Amino acid sequence: MQGVVGVRNSFLDTRPDFHSFSTIFFGFFGQKYPEEKYHELGIFALQAYDAVWTVGLAMNEGGNNKGMQLLESILKTDFEGLSGNIQFTKRKLESATQFQIINIIGKSYRELGF
Repeated sequence: MQGVVGVRNSFLDTRPDFHSFSTIFFGFFGQKYPEEKYHELGIFALQAYDAVWTVGLAMNEGGNNKGMQLLESILKTDFEGLSGNIQFTKRKLESATQFQIINIIGKSYRELGF
C-alpha cells in the first residue's frame, strides 16, 4: 500500500482527559497484548468510551429511570466527549467528525491535512 492516500477519523488529543484515558488504555492494552508493536488509540475506542459515559450520565441524572425514560435522558445528553461533542438532534447523534488525509508509507503514514 506504499503511496496510497487515505482518510481517517480525527480527534483532539490535546485535552487533559484524553491523556488520562490514553495512559490507562495503553497500560491495560500493553498488559493484555505485549506482542503488539503498533497500537494507537483509535476513534472507535473513544466512541465506545463516550457511549458508556453517555449512558452513565443519563442514569445518574434520572435515578431509577428505565426503558423510554432512560432513552429520553440519553437524548438530552450534551457534553464534550473524547471523540467530540456528544449531542442528539432528532434522536440522532450529531456528527462532529473531522477527517484527516494521510499518505501511507510502508507500515506507517504521514499526515497531510484535515
